[in-house]
Amino acid sequence: MNFPNNVARFEDGQEIFGELLVPLTPEAVGWIEEHRLGKDLSVLLRLVFTWQEVAVVQGSPSGAAHTAGKAFLSQQTPSFEIAQSEWIRLLTQMECEEWRLVELPVQPLIGDPQLKAGLEYVAEAEKLLRQGDYDGCMAECRRSFESIAQHHASGDSRRGYDLLLARAFVAAADEPKRALVVPLLRALNDFTQPLGRHATAPTIPVTRSEAEMVLSTSLAILSMVTRAIAANERENRLAARV
Repeated sequence: MNFPNNVARFEDGQEIFGELLVPLTPEAVGWIEEHRLGKDLSVLLRLVFTWQEVAVVQGSPSGAAHTAGKAFLSQQTPSFEIAQSEWIRLLTQMECEEWRLVELPVQPLIGDPQLKAGLEYVAEAEKLLRQGDYDGCMAECRRSFESIAQHHASGDSRRGYDLLLARAFVAAADEPKRALVVPLLRALNDFTQPLGRHATAPTIPVTRSEAEMVLSTSLAILSMVTRAIAANERENRLAARV
């Protein structure tokens, strides 16, 4: 037999080195991000090797004649871990970006000196969600409201929320709304308190859908509050000019 040109030939005992390229489609990356739950990436490969013994026919005129020997098959399943920080770096290197089309009203966040730190926390939560760090996203949402409450009344979150809502719902007709918003804040706080990363408490894993729910709710409440405060301050400035 003549040895095919498209098959590699190796000597017995020879070590072979090379690279294994695994193409990742956008769908594959999306599946990975959905299932790794903001943790390190575990990779398991299934490699199947086939090879056949051949011997050179001595005295062949061309020196290219061979005799076929036994055929062999072997399977290996190597596994390894990719740290989340390294995986995020690789996604950036691959210019991988996440795009979602969502038909929802735009919820702007109006800047306010007393809410500055809280809005920065929720902006960081959005970033962590895109990076797949769902525990971190949950923790930043929790810190956002804690910061806002403490800024309005240090050491007394309940009073801090009352003062915040008093700035948002100023008109007498809107005063009943304060009592309606308070349960929303309390429920959001109760949900986020045991979840996400804590300095001392054990971590309870957070899924993407849970992180998205908390982030969306946080953005909606903060957008409503900051827009109401901005509108009240605008009316006060206009009244002062009259």
